[in-house]
Amino acid sequence: MINSFPKTNPVMYKFFFMALCVIALSGYMQPAVNVHLSLFDMTYDSGFSLATVFTGAENPLDSSESGKSELSELLGDIHVIDIMDDAVRAVILSAALYFVTLMLLLAVLILAFWGKFKLVKAVILVMAFAMYVTAGLVILTVPETAIDILAGILEDMLGPLAAFVDVSEMLQIEHGIGYWITVFALAGMLTAETAMNVKNRFSAQKAD
Repeated sequence: MINSFPKTNPVMYKFFFMALCVIALSGYMQPAVNVHLSLFDMTYDSGFSLATVFTGAENPLDSSESGKSELSELLGDIHVIDIMDDAVRAVILSAALYFVTLMLLLAVLILAFWGKFKLVKAVILVMAFAMYVTAGLVILTVPETAIDILAGILEDMLGPLAAFVDVSEMLQIEHGIGYWITVFALAGMLTAETAMNVKNRFSAQKAD
């Protein structure tokens, strides 16, 4: 059945694969995660991507009409950032995987353009997909960890009154459009490479 497929033009496939790689890289220019922070009557919404690293993302602890937000004062008083070690580590790990995937995608693009070391390109592509998906899964663990820690802090501060403070929706993180662009482009690249390798293998067996 595979041999009944029309022959693939290597040049056309090369440019098709490179186009998918460029699309995957373009996802880095769109928000990878959207963050919603809400505490009492104070809210903050923003999306984070590679572009925000260079343009300077707005800091939720520094944004307010009064110069220093009430949210910043509250979180500063209870030293949340110092206490949330697990959440901070998850953010750092996710960000590290996010940037390593970027480097791997650039390597895949260069190898695809060069047309050499196809096996190395395939291995790097699998690593990039695995790392990017892992980065997305890790960042989604942050809200639950942060909320559990904050609930414990409020219980220590307020005692029985903490039961009247609902922090379950305080922090929400969801994947942004940039994440999905890169994931689907990576999946497309993997599918294309797998199909091409299988077809070439069957063609080689038929020639033998």
